[in-house]
Amino acid sequence: MGYYTKYELENVDGGDHGAVANAINDVSGYENPFNDACKWYRWEADMRKVSLMFPGVEIMISGNGEEAPDFWRAWFKDGKMKYSKGVITYAEPSEYK
Repeated sequence: MGYYTKYELENVDGGDHGAVANAINDVSGYENPFNDACKWYRWEADMRKVSLMFPGVEIMISGNGEEAPDFWRAWFKDGKMKYSKGVITYAEPSEYK
């Protein structure tokens, strides 16, 4: 079986979006891991490799796992990663205060 996550290439800051997407395809072994949900277990290692191929470029991807609330964003630059899980918040209705 396995765990499916829907990945998205959100932003490429300072580089060519198409070139980064092609490099991700090559490194990951997927034709395009952003088309459908997939089992891309090496996503972090693969994205670190890709970020080294584009020095100075910040690449942001997001993931939405099959079990809620599994959603996050990750930023890669020069082989380094920053990661943040999503947070759900609810605003209180003002008319009941």
